[in-house]
Formats: sequence, C-alpha cells, structure tokens
Amino acid sequence: MWHETTKYKKKTENYNETFKKLQGELEDKEAKITLCKFLRQNLYFTTYLLTGIKLAPYQEITLKGMFNRNFNMCVWGRGCSKSFIASVYCVLQCVFEPNTKILIAGPTFRTARAIFNNIEKMSETKGAELLLQAFGAKSKRNDLYEWDINGGSIRAIPLSGEKIRGFRANILLLDEYLLLPEDIIKNVLMPFLVAPQNMKERMEIREIEDKLIKDGHMTEAERMVFPNTSKMIALSSASFTFENLYKTYKEWNDRIYSNEKGDATPIEWLHRDERFFEKLATPDVTIADIIGDVDPIKAANLKLSYADERVIHFGMIPRANRSIFVINELPDLQARIQVALFNILQEGDIQIRGFKLRMNLDIQFIFTANPEDYTNRGSIVTPLKDRIGSQILTHYPKNIAVAKKITEQEARINAVQSELVYVPNLAKDIIEQISFEARASEYIDAKSGVSARMTISAMENLISTAERRALKNGLNKTAVRLSDFMGIIPAITGKIELVYEGEQEGAEVIANLLIEKAISTLFKFQFPKISKLEKQNEKNAYSDLLDWFIAEGGFELYEDFDEKQYKKVLDEVKPLDALMKKYAPDTSKEDAYFMKEFILWALVENKKLNKEKLTEGFSFKDILGHMINKL
Repeated sequence: MWHETTKYKKKTENYNETFKKLQGELEDKEAKITLCKFLRQNLYFTTYLLTGIKLAPYQEITLKGMFNRNFNMCVWGRGCSKSFIASVYCVLQCVFEPNTKILIAGPTFRTARAIFNNIEKMSETKGAELLLQAFGAKSKRNDLYEWDINGGSIRAIPLSGEKIRGFRANILLLDEYLLLPEDIIKNVLMPFLVAPQNMKERMEIREIEDKLIKDGHMTEAERMVFPNTSKMIALSSASFTFENLYKTYKEWNDRIYSNEKGDATPIEWLHRDERFFEKLATPDVTIADIIGDVDPIKAANLKLSYADERVIHFGMIPRANRSIFVINELPDLQARIQVALFNILQEGDIQIRGFKLRMNLDIQFIFTANPEDYTNRGSIVTPLKDRIGSQILTHYPKNIAVAKKITEQEARINAVQSELVYVPNLAKDIIEQISFEARASEYIDAKSGVSARMTISAMENLISTAERRALKNGLNKTAVRLSDFMGIIPAITGKIELVYEGEQEGAEVIANLLIEKAISTLFKFQFPKISKLEKQNEKNAYSDLLDWFIAEGGFELYEDFDEKQYKKVLDEVKPLDALMKKYAPDTSKEDAYFMKEFILWALVENKKLNKEKLTEGFSFKDILGHMINKL
C-alpha cells in the first residue's frame, strides 16, 4: 500500500483553477505543459477520458502511489482489483512517458498474460477511441505477449531467467509476488532497478558535457543529473512474516519512512467489513480448510523441503486474526474437526503435520446451530460445548410488526416488481399471520418449527403471481388480490414439516387452511364478531351484505380479470362499501378492493358465504342458494 509522509509531500497547484484563468492566453508549448500537469494530477479524469472507465477513490489513490514511488507493493486480498489497477497504470505510464518499456512477469505465464489481457479489454471499451491512437503493433506468441504503445512497449513473459535477461525495461511489474522464488527476484529481477536506461543517449550527453567543460563553458557541478527512472511494482495477496514478501515489504518500507516517526508511526485501521470470516459446516470441511496443512505446491514453487515451516498453508482461522470468525451449522461439522478446535479455543496452540505452533489469536468465535432435535445430522461434542463461552437462544418474531420488518429486509423484490405491483398493508399482515398460524397448528411438527424463510418466500411468490397477471393483461400497474395468495402455497408446503395427521390431510390442504385461518384471525381485530348462533329476523352488521347475495345469487372473480373488470364486479356489491365505511373508514383508495375481497373471504371462513374454486378463479354465493343449486 502506498503511504505519503510529510517527507515526500510537495506543494501542488490547483490546475483546475489555472485552466479557468488561462482562457487561451498561453502559447502552444505552455498550454501543452499545463495540460500535461492537469492530466497527471487528475488521474480519475484522465482514466475516464482515455478509457471510459470510472475509478473508485481507493483506486485513484493507488495509481498516484504507483506514479510517485520507484518501489510499489500492493498487498491486497483476492478479488480487490490489483491486476486491474496495474493494467490502468501501464496504459497511463506509456501515455505520460513516451518510449516507456514495461515488463510484466509472474510465477506462471498465465499470470503475466492476465494483466496484458486486461489492457486489451480496456482498449476495446466504448470510451477508448482516443487511447487507441497511441497503440501500435501487437504480437502474441506462446512465450511472449508484446504491444507497442506510444513509442514504447508492454511485454508479458514467462518466468524464465533467460527471457528476462534478454529484455530491457524501465518498469518491472511482478504479479503474485508471494509465489516468485526469492533467488529469481534477487539475481534476475532486482538488477533492473539499478541498471541505467538509454545508455547511448546518456553517453552522447556526457561527451558533449566533457567538451563544454574542457572549453570552459560549464563546470563539473553543472553536469546533467540522470534520475533513476527504473521502477518495480509488486502485486500480491497477504502473507506471513517469515516469507520473502514481508522481507521485501520491510526493506521498502524502511526506505520510504527511514524511521522518521518511530513509535509515532500511524496504525492502519481495518474497516469492520474486512474483519469478518464465515465458513459453512459441511461434511467435506477439512482441518486444512479451517486450521492449516502442508502445501506441496508451495513447497515445489519455493523449492523447500517438507521440514521447512514455510511450506505450511494456514487455514481460515489463522488468517482471521483480529476478526470475527463464524462457523454456521456447527452440529454438521464432523466430530474430528470439532476436536481440532479445542486447542485453538483454549490453549492457543496447534499442530500442523508435526509443526507445533503457538497461535496468540485475537478472534471472536461465533457458532450457529438449529435446535439439536431438528438437525438430526450431527451434534456438538461435549468438550467443545464446554469451551463455548455463552449460549444465546433466539426466538421467532413475537408480533406481526417485527415479522414484517424481517420480510421486507430479506425478500428479493427488484425495482421492476416494486414499480409494477402494489402490495396492500393488509396483504403483508396476512403473509405474516400465516406463519403464526402455522407455528400453532396441530398439523405441523412443533420440533421442526416454521422458518422465517417461509414468509420471505411467500412474499416473493405473492408478488410474482400478481406480476404474472399484470404481464398477461398488458398492465403497467396492478395491486395484489386475495386470489394471488394461491401462488404462495408452494412456499408454504416447501417450508413446513407435517405430523402424521397433517400428512393424512395433505400439504396443500394444510396450506389452504393456514391462509383461511390467518384471514379469519385478522378479521376479528377490525370487524364485529360473527356469531354462529343468531336469533331469527335479528339484523347484524353483515345482514345487508348477506341479503344481497340471497337476492343477486353471487358472482365470479376470475384470476385473469384486468383491473377494470375486477373492480366492476366488486363495485356491484354495494353493501361492502357501507360495511367498510363504518368499520374500516381509514382504508386507503389503493387498499379498498383488497379489503372488500378480504371481507368476503372472512365470511366464507365463518360459514356465512360459500366460496367455490373454479378452473381459473372463485365464485361467491350465499350458503342456502348454493345448497339449493346442488339439490
């Protein structure tokens, strides 16, 4: 990582303001110089101008570090775009400094080619038209990738001493530095950093200077100083102090800082996102995965024997030092792997293939597990349980409000669906109430429980069902209907474990029963209680509505009804409006039709109306008329 200390800070001008003041007053040469200074200082703008690529802030800072130092080491985690930044640097360096020669090397030719391929992709982007003017001939062979750029070249070569010795370069870019043999780095690669470039040109200048000094036109002190333009950039993932990567880092760090701050050297803070490691316990997890093992490939690359501790590959736990380490589904971890955790948790030492190691790890261990009665696939061994400090038992959401927040957070609803489908608040309540009914149901295994994932999947299915109807009818906007709840049945049946009685009834029947019970339960909170026994000719809150069904005979609601047809059918049931006005006056316009359908379904559940499933919809009729029709 590049660090800027006060020793190397330089006062810079604000070239943006300079450009505003100039307004074409500069001569051509001065304007070019000012433009070059501006482009060098504003690397984000320059990169976007030449390639169409927008850099992240940390990427721009890294680029500045590469330009400002002759020794650069980028030690990042995998997938953090090290190779991409190096590719951008190569391109900009060749643009800024004509005749620059860059040599790319790595432990394998494939590694070296990766950066070269990134440069190719960069040149093929839509915004790279200006950059392409600087690119010349390109050659790809089995042992060499080469591209002429702005009078110079970028070469990718295999890790071969003879190949490297055969080329001259200003800049040496080494990818996967950790895997490069130390002797190759010292004896072959490092000499590039001290070898002067453009020797013919320098000799000609020295001859002219000698003549001028002899003639008395200049002094020895006035000779031109040739800066060391050679540069080395190392890219690597994290390593350990006994490996060559750390030795090189320490050497370069000492050159930069020169012990100028001593104990006052600032400590780098790692964001919490970078201090979390997680491993899912599966039967194929090994000790090598989580603790470590001897790595034969590493031994071969570094030419070390198995007796050398540098051949150790450390697993996830040692790499998670000063972090949080989580093992999910701990009972599923094999017993022998659980035993391997004993010393890590208690004594702080471990043996890896005969290497006895003391690990003073600063790690917060977290283990997760479902109830043991549910998993049945494994268990936590008693000694490991003894070493776990605290056991935290969680519970299901205790009210609908909390459950809704969880579902809203976890459900994968994209922006298109959110724009297309409106979900009434009551529909969200029904989704959550279904899970509450399931946990209390005699047909569902209480030991297995009912996962919160059921409501999450149910919400996704509900919106998908409404979305499908909208797409079939060519609608730009729709709202969830109660008939759409038939689409959540697969989400329910796939998430519940039935007892014997439930299996006898059938999973789909139980799912429908849960939906109906959820509607009936929520209905009681807002509307008057429906009595099973009533006096003859005594009117109640629902009498007018039931009389309408006796007089009109009922209606059908089809699933493929568009919004206009759907609303027209429900609007014909006038008593519904009066009932809502009295008992649900705060119902919004968007929720009104869902509320009407909700009332009808609740009356069906309380045996006041009859609902019959049609091929593609439902019919609602009064119970007496339905019985007469059957006769």
